[in-house]
Amino acid sequence: MKIKVSIRRRLVLSLVLLAIVPLLLLGTLLSWQSYVIQQRQIIELQNEKAGRALVQINSTIYGLEKALYNALNIYLNILDSDISKQRRVLSELLSLRDEKGTSVFNELTLIDALGQELARESRTSIITPDELVSRATSEEFTAPLSSRKTYFGPVFIDGKTGVPVMLLSVPVIDVRSDTVRGVLVAEMKMKFMWDIVDKINVGESGLVYIVDTTGRVIVHPNPSVVLKETYYDVNIRSGTGTGLDGGKAVLTHDTLQLGNRHLHVMTEVPLEIALRNTYTSLLTIFVFLVLALTGSIYLGFIIVRKVIRPVESLAETAKAISSGDISRRSDISGNDELGALSDSFNLMTGRLAETITSLKSEIAAKEAAEKKIRLAYEEWQRTFDSISQPVSIHDREYRIIRANRAFADFFKLSYRELLGKKCFELFHCSNGPIAGCPHRKTLDTGLNSSEELFEPTLDKHLRHTTSPILDDNGDITGSVHIAEDITERKHTEEKIIASLKEKEVLLKEVHHRVKNNMQVISSLLNLQARQISDKQYADLFNESRNRIASMSLVHEKLYNSRDLAHVDFKDYVHTLVNGLSASYGAASSRVFLTMLIENITLSIDTAIPCGLIINELVSNSLKYAFPEDKKGELKIVLEKADSDEDRHYYNLIISDNGIGIPEDIDIRKTKSLGLQLVSNLVEHQLQGNITLDRSGGTLFHITFRELKYKNRI
Repeated sequence: MKIKVSIRRRLVLSLVLLAIVPLLLLGTLLSWQSYVIQQRQIIELQNEKAGRALVQINSTIYGLEKALYNALNIYLNILDSDISKQRRVLSELLSLRDEKGTSVFNELTLIDALGQELARESRTSIITPDELVSRATSEEFTAPLSSRKTYFGPVFIDGKTGVPVMLLSVPVIDVRSDTVRGVLVAEMKMKFMWDIVDKINVGESGLVYIVDTTGRVIVHPNPSVVLKETYYDVNIRSGTGTGLDGGKAVLTHDTLQLGNRHLHVMTEVPLEIALRNTYTSLLTIFVFLVLALTGSIYLGFIIVRKVIRPVESLAETAKAISSGDISRRSDISGNDELGALSDSFNLMTGRLAETITSLKSEIAAKEAAEKKIRLAYEEWQRTFDSISQPVSIHDREYRIIRANRAFADFFKLSYRELLGKKCFELFHCSNGPIAGCPHRKTLDTGLNSSEELFEPTLDKHLRHTTSPILDDNGDITGSVHIAEDITERKHTEEKIIASLKEKEVLLKEVHHRVKNNMQVISSLLNLQARQISDKQYADLFNESRNRIASMSLVHEKLYNSRDLAHVDFKDYVHTLVNGLSASYGAASSRVFLTMLIENITLSIDTAIPCGLIINELVSNSLKYAFPEDKKGELKIVLEKADSDEDRHYYNLIISDNGIGIPEDIDIRKTKSLGLQLVSNLVEHQLQGNITLDRSGGTLFHITFRELKYKNRI
């Protein structure tokens, strides 16, 4: 049973919570903000001190680097000088001192381009020439030699003095050839870092120290920390953390970059000193919070007493209205919020009565709309059932979820029996989608699909057409399926195919008879030529016979081919040219034939003129190109070029290395019937171009495209 809690108790609890929680949050927020601001100020101060140390250290180191470069610029030929001069220059550099007069270099070494030490000067010992060694593999030599930049080595602590020391190498560049000729290596004392760190004051007990890349402390106000090889985490972030001595501290971290070498400038201030002012602020906020909470609780009790009784009256009125008494009104009056609430409550009750009346009207309108929807659905169903072809709707699982009357009649099943069945079970009597299933294609591609299939179980040819059904998000939920019975059309197509096969046989017979008739004509011309004693007239008869033979050969190839519309032109050219070669006997035996014919098929309209052209040009070469037993070569090339509007372009090249055609003969105006025939066939019938090259014999280059051809079968 649900326990009821009075509004008085809930309101008291709510007021108390609304007073306490904000004040607690405000106190916590102010405390945290005070802590964060104080910490940020300390960190900014420490960053400023660390930045100052970093700038001074950076300025000092790069000042020493500049001094080395300046010395090399003064003594440009130091590498070519004798060892005494080199040692003198190194001694001068070794005498450099910082602002306090302290020497900055322990040792200086001059190395040539091969890594051999040329001279070395040390502050602690005397170096003899026998002590000079090769430093070809040392990093302080190889790094500046390859990069042409200053190299900064790792920091190490001098065991005698406890001072940090770093190797500084600068390349010696020949200004004339712009090549690195050697390296100047300096062992740099970094005592100036101690002096800089000592001068920086970070609060009462804060300090600055420097850590190298490995985390080892190399500079500290207390030298014993350095000598004890103290290590610290260089990846620590600025903020509150563990200090170098293990206590809590406010830390900052900045990085000094020297070439590829990094030094880390760290500052730390003990936490209790850094946040001393924060603790004072927190105490003040706590006192203020206690006083505010006390006042808020007292004020809350007063507010509850002034508000609770009018609210209880409103609750009684609301209970009466919920029981059905719409005429009940609240009697609370006043100029405060409760009075306004009472007025609004009475106004709401009046509007509720109006709303009930309006809802009755809306319900009647909704019932009328539902009736219209029902009538529209019934009209759609009647339209769906009036479609004469079987139409069904399938979901993604191949289930039939709707079908028209023609579909039910097609399978002689009721509408209820069809619903839920798989489409492949009805159409194909299979356990799953068959190959070529249009519904599956539509689901996969989202496109319309159509397939013609023979259904053995139905003994019918059907065209299955599917269209996708999409939901509001554009996803495919199924397809609309139309099954069209095309059995009669298929039977008609079979009859047409049988008729076409008969016509194909007749057309083959026509080609056969045309070929035979042309061969008869060719034979008659051959007999007539034998009876003519005049060689000129006999040659004319033979040329005509060869022309007829070239046309007859086209019909013979078509008769023997499965494709009655196109000729295998490679086979045709070989047969034609070999026949011409045989007909010219001895003349052809002296001519070497080369035929480079691609696998090309041409329509009969293109093959006949093309065959006549080859016949004429090959005959001319065999007859006239090689007189007086002269030997030579006859070459025939036929290849595809570009294509345009579904028609191919071809290049036909017929050439020989014989005596050639005289320059004064124009192939378009000559009296030679053969050349006139070639020119007319190329330009008028094939609509191509012909060019003649007379250099090195005779070369005819013919470009043409296949004529448009309408299938006769």
